[in-house]
Amino acid sequence: MFVRLYLSQAGVCSLKIYNSAGELVRVLLEEKRQAGIYQEIPWDGKNMEGEDVASGLYVLYYTNRYETRAAKVLVIR
Repeated sequence: MFVRLYLSQAGVCSLKIYNSAGELVRVLLEEKRQAGIYQEIPWDGKNMEGEDVASGLYVLYYTNRYETRAAKVLVIR
């Protein structure tokens, strides 16, 4: 799976995945990025320990200096 982002402002941004209980599952991105281009961030469906996540609903949070966005992802195994 890929998360596609368009960064309108350059700077430090983060992309984190949480489970339905609000627990952090994985940090996909936390670094400075360029603006004005589409970027695809891969997620292999694994948590921070490298284990496959369980089926269920997950929330992706993208944050930068100017905004926060959220998206839901359903994982079916």
